Amino acid sequence: VAQLADRLEVLTDGLVNRAQAEAAQSFVDARDSYIRSRVVVIMFAGASLVLAAVLGLALALSIIRPLSALGARVRRIAEGDFTGRLYIENRDELGALAANVDRMSEQLRVLYEQLADQERLRLARDLHDLLGHSLSLIAIKSQLARRLLASGDTTRAASEVADIEGVARESLQDVRHAADGYR
Repeated sequence: VAQLADRLEVLTDGLVNRAQAEAAQSFVDARDSYIRSRVVVIMFAGASLVLAAVLGLALALSIIRPLSALGARVRRIAEGDFTGRLYIENRDELGALAANVDRMSEQLRVLYEQLADQERLRLARDLHDLLGHSLSLIAIKSQLARRLLASGDTTRAASEVADIEGVARESLQDVRHAADGYR
């Protein structure tokens, strides 16, 4: 019995030692698995951040380029350059905005041409109104002064020449006033 008990004790101690070794090994394995899983999670998180940054940059560039082109086109329109068209590759909201900017540019070009035509007509009317009457009066008074000089009435001719000078000065002042208004 003692021999069996000793053998049983040796076997029991062996089982306990093996159980302790297996427990220690499973603890080491669990710790290694935990470290590996942390590394994998950190790598996935890092890769996700890099991917998000790359996608964000690509998205930003796909928006910034069309917006820069739109801004440049609007600046040219503001400077009075209505030539050219705006082309944006993607036909989403930015493409619709580009089409609207082009349509606005065309409408502004037509309006500016109409305004220029109206301004030319107004200038012609103003010049005719300012100078037409005065130049006619100068021509008639000049003819009268010439006839008076031919007939020998120099006093009256001098009076007519003084009137011509006054009308010419008034006309010159009116033209300068009008020109200042156009500037």
